Amino acid sequence: MRIKDESGYILVAVMVIGLLVAMIGFAASKMSDLGSMAYGSQKKYEIAGAAAEYAVNQAINYISLVGSCPASTSSQINDTNGANYQYLGKEAGGYCFIRGEGTFRSAKVVKTVVVPNVSDFDYGALTMRFGGATATSGSSAIMNCDEACRSPAIVYGGTLTFTANLDKSSCKKGIYAVGSEGIQSGAGIECTTSPCNGPTLTDRVPKIFNVSNWSALQDTLDGTYNGHTVDVSELSVSGTPPTVDYSCTCTAGTGAVILGATSKCNGVTWSIPGTCTSVQGTSVTVNSLPGSVSTVYGTGTVTVSGNISNATIVGQTGVTLSSGTIANSVIATTETGAGVTLDNANTTGSTVVTDGQFTMNKNSGTMTDTNIFAGSAKVVNQGGTYNGGLLYTEGDLVFDGGTSGNNYFGTEANPVLMLIGGNMDMDKMRGTAEIYGLVFVDGAIITNATVTGNYTISGAVIANSDSQQSTFNSKGNATLAFDHTILDLLSQRPALAGLVKQTACGGTFGRAAFISNSKVTVF
Repeated sequence: MRIKDESGYILVAVMVIGLLVAMIGFAASKMSDLGSMAYGSQKKYEIAGAAAEYAVNQAINYISLVGSCPASTSSQINDTNGANYQYLGKEAGGYCFIRGEGTFRSAKVVKTVVVPNVSDFDYGALTMRFGGATATSGSSAIMNCDEACRSPAIVYGGTLTFTANLDKSSCKKGIYAVGSEGIQSGAGIECTTSPCNGPTLTDRVPKIFNVSNWSALQDTLDGTYNGHTVDVSELSVSGTPPTVDYSCTCTAGTGAVILGATSKCNGVTWSIPGTCTSVQGTSVTVNSLPGSVSTVYGTGTVTVSGNISNATIVGQTGVTLSSGTIANSVIATTETGAGVTLDNANTTGSTVVTDGQFTMNKNSGTMTDTNIFAGSAKVVNQGGTYNGGLLYTEGDLVFDGGTSGNNYFGTEANPVLMLIGGNMDMDKMRGTAEIYGLVFVDGAIITNATVTGNYTISGAVIANSDSQQSTFNSKGNATLAFDHTILDLLSQRPALAGLVKQTACGGTFGRAAFISNSKVTVF
């Protein structure tokens, strides 16, 4: 039996099926287009991400070379992709926040990272701004075995020649640095073959201290010490020479004064008036301070041979600290070239200011937390112990060690800051010398003869001359070792008021750790 209009139903069915096939084809085409768009978008973001990574790395490279946060910079990467990048640095608290942005067509990727705001390898165990020569032999070493702060053993500028063992099997001999290369230029380029050549390093003062240059460092050191204002660049002390009343002055004969339980003026018993806070003579020997006397002025020399505290000792032509203990006092000279000599005396919490030479003589006592400001300084063999405090010289520091002797400067818990305006001459450094602290020499280091013995320097040594090369030669068991804990103790010392920068152990000496821990990608 035949249904009416069956052909019409068949036609409708065919049309419906055709429409469905067309719709499926259209959907498949759209899905293909969307897939292609997604793939293209992914690739655009990958290119933008690479540009952002490049931007961050460029900013980090800028910090490595210049030592400061970069300003806003934008450019196009020179390739066929035509991607653009830009970066911006913001400095705070010694760190730099970097924002790097990469764009490609409609895609944009932002990466951020935080790194220490310091250039690569500002200093190592030994830093030689203008290069020079160094040598180690025997069991001597210039090294960094400090796992927590991985600086090079030597950072150099200019031309450096060396004769040393670079074997990394031991950090106790030769030139060695754990986690980094032994000898590197300021830009972080390793050198394994002598001579090493690179550009002269920039001024190390702003790299080590929170000041811009040596003059600013001197100005920062100006201040009040033991109640007196000290002008470091002039090496002068306020209120000196003191004005002494006539009744408090030994005027008879040669003006020789002995102060003590029984004071004398030219060998005659002298009853010093109770109103005298200052006493004056030509040459003065202090065994103790009588009555209300707190200031002693010698128009010639002053010799301290007893225990005194909270005093001001001024010698026009010189002061000798012969014996006893001087506490919380000021020792100063007023005549150009006059000096201060430390013999078998001890000082604590005191200040020494002299335009001439400060000498730590043979068999000297112990100086603790004493600040020394001198025209120059000389350390004679067996020259005593100097713990804590600051040693500043306008000129040279000379270690005149003779053939033997023990000199101790600082301890691990109480290091010293040594600021040498001239050169540091170690030619005659012998025996057992131990220095714990930061030794900053604005001139050059001189060891034309080889330094022998068992000396140890822990902390860092910097030669900052940009015109005179340094030499650092040693043998025996001599050791120069980088130690960031000692440097950080100096940076935290209240008396230095933030003068010394804290070591950027996570940056200059291990920046990769900072980058991996702080990098963030924002799409």
